[in-house]
Amino acid sequence: MELLRIIARLRSVLMHSLLEFMMAIVVLMLPRTSAITSSKISLILRSIGDAFLKRPEFWLDSSYPWFYVPEPITRPVLSAEPSVSSRVLQPTDKFLIFASDGLWENLTNKEAAEIVHRNTRKRVVAQELSYRGGSAPSNFRDIQELM
Repeated sequence: MELLRIIARLRSVLMHSLLEFMMAIVVLMLPRTSAITSSKISLILRSIGDAFLKRPEFWLDSSYPWFYVPEPITRPVLSAEPSVSSRVLQPTDKFLIFASDGLWENLTNKEAAEIVHRNTRKRVVAQELSYRGGSAPSNFRDIQELM
């Protein structure tokens, strides 16, 4: 049921800001040197379809005016492949923060590390990260269980 609620919310957000969405798509197709990208939009779209932005055989023509771009698309605008990075943990590493993009949109790495370093008690850390990350109160238990 939670997944359906999330999908419904995403659809609502996308339909509500269709013009902004289309402007972001056009911007994403510009050469890297002139593009200003919206990471929020690309993160949402990366995972929920929009094949016409990922594969040439699904690119739309002018019969779809809301999604048609007159300039030829030379490369896929989005990829369904996740971005993955890794870091080898060192003996000097004191903690590890598991967080969604909601936290990282509101805090820098340094700010999150300072919160954890400043608050040694698990409950205080979970509350502070949840609050600063803009999480709903129900997410606090999820954070606390990870600790």
